[in-house]
Amino acid sequence: MRDVTERHRAAESLRSSEEQYRSLVSVLEEGILMLDSEGELLTCNESCERIMGARRDVLRERGLINPEWRAIREDGTPFPAEEAPSVVTLRTHKPCSGVVLGVVRPDGTSKWLSVSSQPVFHQDSDSLQAVVLSISDITQRKQAEAALRESEMRFSAAFDDSPLAVSLTEQATECFINVNQAWCKLFGVTSIEAIGHTELELGIWESADARNELFRQMALHGGAWEQEARLRTRAGRTVQALVSVRAMWLGQKQYVITLVHDITERKLAEERLAKAFNANPSPMAISTLPMARLCQSTKPG
Repeated sequence: MRDVTERHRAAESLRSSEEQYRSLVSVLEEGILMLDSEGELLTCNESCERIMGARRDVLRERGLINPEWRAIREDGTPFPAEEAPSVVTLRTHKPCSGVVLGVVRPDGTSKWLSVSSQPVFHQDSDSLQAVVLSISDITQRKQAEAALRESEMRFSAAFDDSPLAVSLTEQATECFINVNQAWCKLFGVTSIEAIGHTELELGIWESADARNELFRQMALHGGAWEQEARLRTRAGRTVQALVSVRAMWLGQKQYVITLVHDITERKLAEERLAKAFNANPSPMAISTLPMARLCQSTKPG
């Protein structure tokens, strides 16, 4: 009588455990399915049906991947059926983890999946009983990654091709992480020499106070634009420039992008014009167009 009671309790405990397991699997966002040792679908949860776009009986009849879909790798090349995680685990009895594959529908739209497989063996045996698969829809993640790559490419093109001297520094360390060719040409410093060092280490600013004030403005307003500053090249030449800085986030880190517009020649031309203007004994006036507003005049001696 005791043996019957214990067996009954054990059976009840097993049924309760199985019900809890099924309840847990049913609410998972991941698609969970089980194949027998021959690769036939035994069961799957609702998330699997949603991700694969078909109910369990249809999946059992047609297979996991719709025959009208084309399976691809991340680089766009065909994904061989024999490399599918379920097939590999059935063949090798070894697990596969995080295999990424895409499925292209006839209308050209794509769905990206991350698939893992785990073998299940008979108790006290090396004989394969089943294979459990987990499937995650990572389409949104892949789309976000693609959008980020495109954004980075556009930023890189604008950065590299800008006629202004542009640099990118890590805000926490103030070290350069990138400079464009116009920056290298202006300061006479190669990108290899600049990256990993700070503006102060390279002696770019004639006045540390002026730099500190510019960055104080950036801290208050998120950026500072076209502030006149005196900078110094590697050869010791003074550069009069309009400097703009802006804080920006890339991933989890904050950076500072700096644009330097060299106005040295313009300032020299203005100084020469002012000297010539003031040295001329004849009455002269300078006006702005189109309203001809008087800016400056000389009086006859």
